[in-house]
Amino acid sequence: MAEAPPVLREFLGYIGTVKGKSPKTVEEYYLDLRT
Repeated sequence: MAEAPPVLREFLGYIGTVKGKSPKTVEEYYLDLRT
């Protein structure tokens, strides 16, 4: 996720922290959004 744009990292942080999603779910969001 280090190569992700800042806005995507912020979004992933949001869904992990504010929405309470699990780390695996956040990782899947990242994999889906990068394709």
